[in-house]
Amino acid sequence: MKLLVINCGSSSIKYEVFEGKDLRLIAGGLLEKIGTAEARLGQKRSLADGTFDLSETAEPVVDHAAGFDLIGRVNSRDRILTGEEDLFGIGHRVVHGGERFQEPTLITGEVVAAIRGLVPLAPLHNPANLLGIEV
Repeated sequence: MKLLVINCGSSSIKYEVFEGKDLRLIAGGLLEKIGTAEARLGQKRSLADGTFDLSETAEPVVDHAAGFDLIGRVNSRDRILTGEEDLFGIGHRVVHGGERFQEPTLITGEVVAAIRGLVPLAPLHNPANLLGIEV
């Protein structure tokens, strides 16, 4: 089983995929320039010898939903994540959780609403983080 960890910015998505009980890093990537025709996804994936293979995919990405679609297609192509059944969890870094969220928290509608209420504390980051959670 695998763990996907994401971090959405206003025009980017960073991610890493970990596997096994030791949470060994097996892949990671950065999708940049979301919302433009110049979007680019750079991904590294582990090989059997312990090294990493690097690939780059460039295509227009209109929004975060399209960005996750591209990441999913590339991960499926490279046989990193082929479906939800591969995952035991997804984590998302949120910049500001205020006094309320200071450790890992299961996402619920109430949690999303609370993070939305904290947007004034991180107006450039929390909206993008919420996009990643909602997508």
